[in-house]
Amino acid sequence: MNILNDATLVKQYHLWGRRAGVPTSTVHDAFFANAADMLSGRDALRTIYADALDANSILATLNEMRARGLPDELYWKYLNEAKDIGLIPVAGRSIVGGRVITEQDILTRDMVLSPVEQKFRDNRYYYGIG
Repeated sequence: MNILNDATLVKQYHLWGRRAGVPTSTVHDAFFANAADMLSGRDALRTIYADALDANSILATLNEMRARGLPDELYWKYLNEAKDIGLIPVAGRSIVGGRVITEQDILTRDMVLSPVEQKFRDNRYYYGIG
């Protein structure tokens, strides 16, 4: 994801809080809420991350650059590079960490939104984001 995504995620969390009646605060690329709102905030954040994943900001940025005059030659060069290095992951093509990725390597919306236990006993149930 590009550099603006962290600020976008923080803003989306703050907007969720406003809609849900949950007080939040943001500072640069961080957000804060009361611990009592942790469970609903965690669920909201997972949806925010899934939405960001679906948005494919790298492709959207390249498409906007093209619409604003980026020459086709550069557009295709950057698009292919993004696919080759996994910024836009393509199974059987993208190389990450020295190996060609598979379908199982690609993060999906369903993975982000998969059910997690409502307990604090494993790594999938986070109470803080870093």
